[in-house]
Amino acid sequence: MMAFLDKWKDRKGFIIAGGIFMMLAIGVIFPIESSKAITIAEFNYTYLALIFGVVLALYGFLANRIFSALFFMILSGILSSCIWFLLFSDSFISTIVALWIGFPVGLLVGLIFVIVNELFLERGDRKKLKRIKQVVIYVVILTIFTLMFYKGGDLV
Repeated sequence: MMAFLDKWKDRKGFIIAGGIFMMLAIGVIFPIESSKAITIAEFNYTYLALIFGVVLALYGFLANRIFSALFFMILSGILSSCIWFLLFSDSFISTIVALWIGFPVGLLVGLIFVIVNELFLERGDRKKLKRIKQVVIYVVILTIFTLMFYKGGDLV
């Protein structure tokens, strides 16, 4: 299994530490906080540990390109918010909901796209063909996640 990480052997520790932080957030911190929390906004330490773990793992995968990846994720959140606003805003409350849901969807889609782009798209491809692949993959991921969030996870 560690042969998979040979491409990132210099930063393997960051990838593993990020994974450990994310598992701790989900397996330890979340159950402790969920026993006391009433709303989702009270999971502060869970969110903090997840964000820290994701940033560590992203640094392990991307090194000096991490800031461009974070910038892309923010732009993806803004784009997704605009799409949700255009598709699902027919009253004032639905506009707020569209923007409130659209940004996290965009952040998640941006994160997944950055990982897919780094792991599965080769750097040696022709630039035009690679851009077409990237756009198609991004649109597919955004469509899937938008439908999942819109339907509440019930795609059937």
